Amino acid sequence: LEEVGVLDRNTVSDSYGGGADDDVCIHSLALNDELLFAGLQSGGIEVWDLETMQRIRTLASNSSANVFSLVVHGHCLYSGASDGTIRAWSSDLQPLGWIAGGSDSVLALVAAADDDLLISGTDDGAIAFWDVSAIVASLGDPASGSARVSVISPHIHPKDSSEQQQLMSGPVPQRRRQRGRRMLQALDQWVRLKSVSGVPELQSECRRAARFLKDLMRQLGAADARLISSTPSSNPLVYGRFDASVAAANTQPLAERPTVFVYGHYDVMPAGDETQWRTRPFEMVGRDGYLYGRGVSDDKGPVLATLFAISELAKAGQLPMTVVFCIEGEEEHGSVGLHETMEEYRALFGVPRLILLSLSYWLGESTPCLTYGMRGSIRANLRIESTRKADVHAGVWGGAVNEPLTCLSHVLSRLADPSGRVLIPGFHDGVRAVSAKEEEAMHNLVHWITDKEARAPLVTRTVLSPMADAAAGFDAQKTQSQTAVVDRRAQADLYSQLMQRWRFPTLTVHHMDVSTVAA
Repeated sequence: LEEVGVLDRNTVSDSYGGGADDDVCIHSLALNDELLFAGLQSGGIEVWDLETMQRIRTLASNSSANVFSLVVHGHCLYSGASDGTIRAWSSDLQPLGWIAGGSDSVLALVAAADDDLLISGTDDGAIAFWDVSAIVASLGDPASGSARVSVISPHIHPKDSSEQQQLMSGPVPQRRRQRGRRMLQALDQWVRLKSVSGVPELQSECRRAARFLKDLMRQLGAADARLISSTPSSNPLVYGRFDASVAAANTQPLAERPTVFVYGHYDVMPAGDETQWRTRPFEMVGRDGYLYGRGVSDDKGPVLATLFAISELAKAGQLPMTVVFCIEGEEEHGSVGLHETMEEYRALFGVPRLILLSLSYWLGESTPCLTYGMRGSIRANLRIESTRKADVHAGVWGGAVNEPLTCLSHVLSRLADPSGRVLIPGFHDGVRAVSAKEEEAMHNLVHWITDKEARAPLVTRTVLSPMADAAAGFDAQKTQSQTAVVDRRAQADLYSQLMQRWRFPTLTVHHMDVSTVAA
């Protein structure tokens, strides 16, 4: 196929002066004569005159839901959105009303050629038929003027009426499944945005990821959602706020109001060598009961899980206090600009009584893990230089000059013994002894893991690997006493592993580099 032209939204003139949402994705397109309609991630619909190549208008709805589908039928434009609504506009681009399609995203729309029938497809696999004759009639009757049709009921085949009614009424478990599907769909869209911080070529992708989250917050009922930043060169921070369900809890000025503070980040690490991935890193896939894709666990997935949970509490009237979200875009790049932005916009976050972040690991797969303390970290750079300022050839000067890399290797080898114990003088002086209470708590945790999570594949491959090693030396038909020995050894190894990971200080060499590649 030959490309005959490109419509660049960033350079084409704008006849109405409204400006383009440069950081917003286009999800859908529809044509009507010389007009092109473009459905946006932000919930708007751009209208383009293809003859003059100008954007003549943007149709705005009351929602910021993604416009996933567009169709022109009977002199009307219909749009399907991620909040489950279908909206209608007349030929002169006036809003006519909306169809309550449910809570699932409307991914496809099609209209019967010779019938007032609109057909929609949603992400829960349902196909609905809508009788839009009321809209068509209002357009054909001059006396009706710009009458609005607020809600349209589905046109249901008699044999399917009971099933459709069940879907519309939505029992609680089913509504929860629908919200779960919506969350996975949102995560799939978000993972596709390559929001790698610290890479200038991908800064626009980071802004799109930030805009996506801001729009989603609005769709989920946030009282406020915006992008804030104090440093132009860094990615913006996404701010969102859900007010308490009890009105009395919101009477104080926001700057003085108790809040729950949720921290997270939407930027991700580079994918590295993509040939080493079994699937494309920026496409979410499910395999063997797990989701794979850059950012699924760090940190887009946890951010969305928390966001959807808070939204559900707010809609149920069960949110006891105001919750604010601080989702930055530079966490993987040293959190550039975070401190400055938080200082400038401090009043937006109230007085946090609790700070939640989901950047840690669970030990199991069925029970959440609440991390209440961490070891902290100290970073240091060690630089060794030769007395010779210029690079020299190893084949000529080798052995006659001090080589910095050899000296560095010698220094590093003396920082820890082969078992990993740090040998730096005074390194352990400030570490308090393990208390009896700590020992008891850790032993209880080891027993819980081996009892509740031993069969989970991910746990078996990581946390419980010492148990497998301990069992390898025994026959399959081992005696009861042998089994007890295996259990004791495995639990002792697991106890030691967790103490090393959580309780005791450690030293890790992350990277070594040299200033030359000369032979």
